[in-house]
Amino acid sequence: MKLWDFFKPALFNFDAEKIHEMTLKGLVNAGKYSPLSLRLLSGTKTKNESDEFISFVAKKLYSPVGLAAGFDKNAILLPYLEQLGFSFAEIGSVTLRAQEGNPKPRLFRGEELLFNRMGFNNDGAETIAKRIESYSLSDNFALGINIGLNKETLHSEAASEYLESFKILFPYGDYFVVNVSSPNTPGLRDLQQIGETEKIFRALKSYKTAKPVYLKLAPELDQDSREIFYKRSAEIGIDGFVLTNTLKGERAGLVGGWSGKSLTELSRTILAHASQYSKVPLISVGGIMNIAEALERKKLGANLIQIYTGWVFRGPRFPNQIKNAWFKT
Repeated sequence: MKLWDFFKPALFNFDAEKIHEMTLKGLVNAGKYSPLSLRLLSGTKTKNESDEFISFVAKKLYSPVGLAAGFDKNAILLPYLEQLGFSFAEIGSVTLRAQEGNPKPRLFRGEELLFNRMGFNNDGAETIAKRIESYSLSDNFALGINIGLNKETLHSEAASEYLESFKILFPYGDYFVVNVSSPNTPGLRDLQQIGETEKIFRALKSYKTAKPVYLKLAPELDQDSREIFYKRSAEIGIDGFVLTNTLKGERAGLVGGWSGKSLTELSRTILAHASQYSKVPLISVGGIMNIAEALERKKLGANLIQIYTGWVFRGPRFPNQIKNAWFKT
């Protein structure tokens, strides 16, 4: 029996969000006092110049695997993610002002599934920017910053608020992701209409264009709407797509988003469609629960992939298992 298979049942007996917070603290402490322990835990090996790599945002990434937004909302674990086998990560979603998110409980497990209704709980752009500024990240690690909207913000003010967050965080991200697709902020997905999204991107690009800005789409968005985004990406200023966010649904009468195996087929189908039309990079996320699925995303045209639920269920060695298989195919 693998070590993770031994510990997982005991950990999964506890509340999902409490275990998440405990895991973050434990990994941060291990990273501070014994970085080698994280490498041993994850199976991460020292990089060599002769190793295969992927070019992304002017960096050499020695793995195609990134950590999806939502896991490290406040950039607490960020300095240690490379030691855990990730070559890039999206922190956040980050909103302009700090907010507590939805009432607890708001994170639940299923059978290879997670249901979350977190509601953009985070420390806010200013605090997170200062935190990132205190770190020294590797030249071979790419930082993505996922930007969301505060719950009480009027949609008429959305573009200006995304821009304010973008300005604060701009010095620290290698790329940015506009999140208008979370199911956990009421009405947010109304901004996923081409006209509304275009306003946001034009605002960001009017500030600076030196760093790529990606758009994260919802899995429920109809094919015709997605196709319009792909075809007009250059005109709007969309530099890439993150496909996809969580699948909107309910659990015990609570509205939130499902991730994990319920998203696998849909996310895969959306990637295959995007590959036919999109001329910009594609990051595939959602339902990557095993190595075979990661390789399928590569086959379907993903430039990079992100994991979250798969990491929770498959354990700490999952990122490096994917990496090793990816470069063999």
